[in-house]
Parts: sequence; C-alpha cells; structure tokens
Amino acid sequence: MAGSAPPAENTPPAKKRKKRESFGTVRESSSKRYVASYMGPDGKRYRGPKSYPTKSEARAWLARVRVLLDSGDWNYASASADGAAKAGRAEVLGPYAEKWVMARVKTDGGELAPRTRKDYLSMVRRLLPPLSEQRIAMITPTDVREWNKAQRATGKVTQSARVYTVLRSIMDQAVHDGIIQVSPCKVRGAGNAVTGVEVKPPTATELKTILEVIDPRFKAMVVLGAWAALRFGEITELRRKDILIVDEGTAKRPRTTIYVDVSRGVTHVAGEGFILRPPKSKAGIRIVPLPPHVNDIVLDHLRDRVGEDPESLVYEAMTGGGLHLAASTWTDYWYPAREAAGRGDLHFHALRHFGATAFAQTGATIKELQDRLGHTTANVAMRYQHTTGRSAELAAKMSEHFGGEKADETGGKKKDKKSPKTNKGKGDDKKSPKTK
Repeated sequence: MAGSAPPAENTPPAKKRKKRESFGTVRESSSKRYVASYMGPDGKRYRGPKSYPTKSEARAWLARVRVLLDSGDWNYASASADGAAKAGRAEVLGPYAEKWVMARVKTDGGELAPRTRKDYLSMVRRLLPPLSEQRIAMITPTDVREWNKAQRATGKVTQSARVYTVLRSIMDQAVHDGIIQVSPCKVRGAGNAVTGVEVKPPTATELKTILEVIDPRFKAMVVLGAWAALRFGEITELRRKDILIVDEGTAKRPRTTIYVDVSRGVTHVAGEGFILRPPKSKAGIRIVPLPPHVNDIVLDHLRDRVGEDPESLVYEAMTGGGLHLAASTWTDYWYPAREAAGRGDLHFHALRHFGATAFAQTGATIKELQDRLGHTTANVAMRYQHTTGRSAELAAKMSEHFGGEKADETGGKKKDKKSPKTNKGKGDDKKSPKTK
C-alpha cells in the first residue's frame, strides 16, 4: 500500500505486562514456588505461612485474608492461621514453658512470689518431659492423656494435678499467642486433686497440751497460728508495730483488744534466702483481733522477748541480729510439743484450720470468716469496720466458747462469783450493778 512504512525486520516482540494483584502481592521464589504477602491495617506487611506450588493457590490464600478484612474479623492469628501453625511447629514446649513462667503474673497483675515462680520452673523442668521435648503444634490430646496417666501412676496426686493445671495454662497461652488453634489439654478432672487426706485441726484439749509443754518462747507463735489463724510466713515477718493494743469499750465495760496487722509475709527460697513479699491477694492484707483469753501470752512475749523498736521482729532467729526465724529452728520445738499432745501428724498450718473452725462456731458469717482468713477481696474500710465492730465481738466469743470461763472485757478471766466480799463504804449500794 502506497505511503505505508515497511515493517521493521528485527523488532523484538512487545513484553507482556505483568498483571498486578488486586490485593496483596504474589512473587515467584528462587525455588520456583510462589510466596504471598499483604499490607495489614496496622501498616505491617504479613507474609503467607508457606510457599505455594502454584500462583492460584497463593492468590486463594490472599482471597481468604481479604474476606476477613472486609468482614471486620481480621487479626493476626485468624489472618495467618496457617502461619500460626507454622510458628507452632517451630516452637518447642520446654523453652516456651520457661518463658511463660518468667512472664507469668497474678490475676491482679502483681508479680508472682519468688517461691511460686521457682516452684513453677521446677515443675516444668522435672515433670513436663517427654512433652517438653516436642513441638507445641505436634502435641495431641492423646499425648497429654498418656503423659497425665504416667504422672498419676507415681501416686503423687496433688503434684500431678498441679503440673496438669500449669500445662493447661501454658497451652491456653499458646492458643492466645496464635501458635495453636485449640488446646490439647482435654483430660476431664485432671486438675483436681482428691487425695483422701483430710487436714485434722487439733482439738481444744490438744492445743492446750501443746501450749503447756512447748518452750515458753514459742507460746505466742502457737497462739497467733491458732487463734488469729495466721500463716507461718505472716507470723515470722510480724514486727512490734504490727501488734496493736487498743483499750476500747465503755467506762462500765472496758475491753482491751489486741489487733494483729497483717500486711507482709516472708518466704525462704533456697539459694536466695529470706524474701519479703506482700500477701498472696489484696484480701490477705487484713487486721485480725485476738480473743481476749490469750492476751496475756502475747503481752508477756512482747514485754520479755521483743525489742522496743517498732521494727523489731516478733520472732527473730535464735542468734538475733534482726534475722528471720527459720522453719527448721521452729520445728525443733514444734515436733516434741505435738508429740506430747499425741498429734505427731500435726502440721503448723493445721492451727489455721483450728482458728477458722473456732471463729465459725461463734456464729460468724461466711463473709466474716473469709475476711478474717484473708480469702476474699475487701476494701480497707470494710476490713476496719469488721475489725472494730463485730469481728472483735466474735473474737471475744471465742474466749467464752473455748476458754471454759467467760472472759471479762479487760482480757482476763471473769472473777468467780464466790470470791470474798469486800467492805463497802457508806452510801455504797448493797447490790453490785448487773452487767449485760
């Protein structure tokens, strides 16, 4: 055709324009497989969990992510469910469990007690094998069930229940972290420990025998454990400033009450020594009134064996120096005393059970009992209200119930009605006024 230019002989063919993805990107790797990625709503780039043999499979994964974004259900774990499984395949239970222990906090956000953290580490290191050697994503409910069966076969029921509970919490965290989708801990009742061993508190007679035979230096220790229901670590951190002696009541009916302010405890951790700590929960911070019939034992101890400095420990090491009393020292005196009472099985903590039972028998409500033991959360005003009101009255009733005689309001025993009469002055009433 006239006027038309002849075609160029060596013109290269036009390059085919690369098709741009509508969402995300797909690229071919050096291994001839396809890798997908996308920019998340948080501005971060997320890659697919694996490479795909075909481009269409990579695009299908991006399509699933797009659906989650459009529906508002997107989050890292759901958008990369396969990626979470891949992370799980790379995460071994043992190291992950130790990281969980070190990051673990209490339900109120507070730090775990050093001894509790050490116990957790000991459990995951000693008792999680052989599970601890496996990758998290590869652990099945059958694996957990067989592991738990082996744990219970040791006969250590409480230990088995505790370590199962720890494993369950670790796996729940793994689900939360997106490492696995479902926890493999499905053994019903495995976290419950029914040993058949019931804590048997001492009877009033047995407690009386213990107080009679134990070294006088430790009578107040027994009183604080039994009648105030304090834990050993709470007692050994008590200081003079924590024992409050209050004269209250009325002019006609005076009453001296000893209040114990519990706001700290001490724990001995092997290799670290004594470590001060707050109570396990906010409810553990409490004021506990003593029943009046044991006032003299505590007052004598404060007078004869505790320094005048407000920071002086109520019970310090036998060597003095402001050091805490060791449990091993205490047992040197406790064991002979409990044997004398015919209760060689009696643990110190059983005194706390005695105190709870005694307080309940006075007619205390469940709430009042929980407040006294520090088992529920209550604000400071409520604690003081219970302490200065009905709680102190109930403590006085404990003396009446277990002391054999009615305690008077000064903390001593009520005088016998048949005591010798005293001469009355002129104008005195012939009859003594009745008290309610």
